[in-house]
Amino acid sequence: MESAGTETTGGSIVPSAPRGIRVAVSVVELALVILIAYVAAQLFFKLTASDPQTGGALPIATTNTTEMVDAGRLTSFDPFYREIGGPAEAPQQTEIRESSLRLELFGLRAASDGTGAAIIKTPDGDQKLVKIGDRIAAGVTLSAVYPDRLEVNRAGVREAIYLRPQRERQARSTLPRRPQAARPIDDEIPLQFDLSAFELSPVRRDRRIVGFQVPDPLPLPLLGSGLEAGDIVMEANGEPIRSFERLEELSEELSGSRQLTLEIERRGERRNLVLSLGGSR
Repeated sequence: MESAGTETTGGSIVPSAPRGIRVAVSVVELALVILIAYVAAQLFFKLTASDPQTGGALPIATTNTTEMVDAGRLTSFDPFYREIGGPAEAPQQTEIRESSLRLELFGLRAASDGTGAAIIKTPDGDQKLVKIGDRIAAGVTLSAVYPDRLEVNRAGVREAIYLRPQRERQARSTLPRRPQAARPIDDEIPLQFDLSAFELSPVRRDRRIVGFQVPDPLPLPLLGSGLEAGDIVMEANGEPIRSFERLEELSEELSGSRQLTLEIERRGERRNLVLSLGGSR
């Protein structure tokens, strides 16, 4: 007969614990088992889970200190001398003198950051395409291309070459410096009319030159000619004027002529203008 407060286990008699303690121990053991299982599950998922962006396993942090490579250095270098990567720096607003090089600029393709290419004619008569960094002449390289000019590096000095023939670039020095009194149109003094000698600026529409605009103020030789500042010269003697080369050819064709008919655009209106090039009436 067993006495109260004892129980038999494997044939031996041990004191029995209170029921409340046994329940508490069981609860603690169960909680530990659940906690261990949760930690193991979390570790398993970290090791096997995929990165939602790359589809590969997530990287595991290590103590290896590998030097990081600056990818910006790779994207900022171009073996063809173009500037890439990052926003382009605005060109410095510094005074650049006009180059004295005997070069003619026939056309160009320019970007807003000064990159591009141009077609030039060298003093020896060669016409070629040059890009940024190309050698133009001895000690002269192309450094920038803008919509109206080139900038070259000449022995460390920046100089500008403008998009107009050399003859026109020297126009200011060839214009008469002595003021002349205004004369009527039918005056006996002949009008020395050379369009290429004036600071006419090209007018472009749909990226094509459609004419040349008379500068303001009006050049002295044009006083009394009938032209006004801002007029756009579209045609001469029925022939369109759409290039600087055509201006020079027209000046040669007018040699010895007594009359010139121009089609101009004045304040949006087309009109014809007949100029007397010399002789008395």
